[in-house]
Amino acid sequence: MWEVWGGRGGDAEGRALRYKGWMRVVFLLVLVGCGVPTKGASDSAVTSSDTTTTDSQSVDSQSVDSHAADSVTDTSDGGSDSGTGDTASAADLDGDGLLDVDEQRIAAAYLPFISLPPDDGCPTMGVLFRATPHPLDPTKLHIVYDLLYDNDCGVGGHVGDDEVFAVTVDPAVAAPGGILAIVAIAHQNTLCEKDSMCGCGGGALTACSLTVWDGGDWPEVFPSIGKHGNYLYDSDCEGACLFTNYCALATTPPSPILVNAGEPDHPLTRDLTTSGLVTAENGWTNAELFDYDPWGDSNFGGAGNVTSDLTDTAFDTPVPVCP
Repeated sequence: MWEVWGGRGGDAEGRALRYKGWMRVVFLLVLVGCGVPTKGASDSAVTSSDTTTTDSQSVDSQSVDSHAADSVTDTSDGGSDSGTGDTASAADLDGDGLLDVDEQRIAAAYLPFISLPPDDGCPTMGVLFRATPHPLDPTKLHIVYDLLYDNDCGVGGHVGDDEVFAVTVDPAVAAPGGILAIVAIAHQNTLCEKDSMCGCGGGALTACSLTVWDGGDWPEVFPSIGKHGNYLYDSDCEGACLFTNYCALATTPPSPILVNAGEPDHPLTRDLTTSGLVTAENGWTNAELFDYDPWGDSNFGGAGNVTSDLTDTAFDTPVPVCP
């Protein structure tokens, strides 16, 4: 056995070889535990988040005080025919009963505080989102945020990374108070999977971890350094996945590009480069990620399938009654 691990005896060379052998074991275990998710493209894009309405409803924008106005991007890139001026502002091109301009504004305004560590080695990231009326209460919204990265640069790293969380939003209450619940899953479908849920303090939900920023108490989402798995509590992240995941509280969140994916039967984008998310100007470097179709069958580089991310019922969120 000692020969397999590289040495025996008490000499320095033997100790070094044994250390390297054990490190190889840890590395292999991490690959198994935090490896590439096995998400496949969904044959049916209908989830419990899908809601059919007959008339597009305009969400009251008076309470939407965006903390991410710079990240608002027009995402009608050819997935549907888009209008201009007043026509575009009154459009519901994805047919979910919400005006597309309201979806964009609300997704940016109610994005939780993403505490991406300042020492992350591969921070290039953009956000693809899907916003629908909440199936449990159509006056609320269910928003799935898919954080897409140019690279996973942690142990067992790979090109591309997709990490998801979802929120319940009350657009009648200004952010951050209108963020009612969050569901996050780190390293989904691996041995290192960590599911977490938090809320506004109502009902049985544990209160979210909060940080003071931009004049409010913002719920936090902690992407782990390099691996980018989303945790809702720093304590859940520290040393997770065989001591390969660590998080930190950032002083400010990133200001990522936000692109509206639309709905499976009425997509608002079929090309993340045309949409302005995966571009060289935004710091993306991996050619295989350019022109990616988020509603297609292929994986996002060496990561998971984005269609599956956007339609996964594991990210269904509750609608708590908040104090």
